[in-house]
Amino acid sequence: MALAVPRLIVQVFLLVGLLCTGVLAQPVSHPIVILNQDVLFNQSNFGLRVQNNLTTLSGELSTENREIEAELEAEELALTEQRPGLNADEFRALADAFDVKVEIIRQAQGQKAVDLETWAVSERQRFFQEALPLLVAFTRSLGADVVLDSRTVVLATDNIDITQAAINHLNDTLGDGAVPDE
Repeated sequence: MALAVPRLIVQVFLLVGLLCTGVLAQPVSHPIVILNQDVLFNQSNFGLRVQNNLTTLSGELSTENREIEAELEAEELALTEQRPGLNADEFRALADAFDVKVEIIRQAQGQKAVDLETWAVSERQRFFQEALPLLVAFTRSLGADVVLDSRTVVLATDNIDITQAAINHLNDTLGDGAVPDE
């Protein structure tokens, strides 16, 4: 009987040691796991590609808008300088044509911004469509029956959050999702 207590103490110390070294801290099979969808997308190679492209294209659009604005300001100044040599009807016709041109350009540039945002939203949707079957297989391999978005969970232990593991899995299987014509 005297040997039972020291053996129990040794087992407790071994268990504490394993926990401290992380051997038992690895994700274990749980029927319910949590995942942060925003982090999953934003930190995946696919999401990073979309964000980088969006940043680049938005920057290019801003540069284009500034160049167009400078050209229109110069054209407006030239029109203003022509005004003293024109009669009222001639100037009104030129001014109206300029206003129409500005409105057409404004609409075209606005549509480019809308198209860019639409592209980003569609890429996010494509990510989740392509990721879903991969995530289903991945979570099944972990023994999970239910996946909850971590933003809806009030309290959970860290060992059921599979977000980073899912990101790694999707990076390996899905990659950055780039299509050849991008």
